[in-house]
Amino acid sequence: MGSYDFPRAYLNASRIGRAPELFLKQNKFQTEVMTRNDPNWKEYTLNDGTRRAEVAGALYGTIEAGALWNEDVKAVLESLGLTQSNYEQCVFLSKTTRIVTYVDDLFISCESEEDLDVSSSVNIEAK
Repeated sequence: MGSYDFPRAYLNASRIGRAPELFLKQNKFQTEVMTRNDPNWKEYTLNDGTRRAEVAGALYGTIEAGALWNEDVKAVLESLGLTQSNYEQCVFLSKTTRIVTYVDDLFISCESEEDLDVSSSVNIEAK
């Protein structure tokens, strides 16, 4: 048995084309700090000194973040040969492995230790 936690999980789930557009507005102070750190940001500054940007990743606290992340996890686990349970959507099964998902954690039970190395075989990143 083992477990795996995905750091910054929701931020790795893309929302572009999968969820309603979401924009973030930075105030003048935030815009100035960002521009000082990287002058290339100047071209995105609006006339009033603020900046507006589309949010590309799923943000914690938004309604769709969990669903977007879950879609990505499901796709990866299925690509590894696991099948989603007909009775419980958070359970994925193969002949030798059982994985339960909970938010950004995986709980794994399997017959061999090689199957526990999820961190190297599961690679979910922003698209």
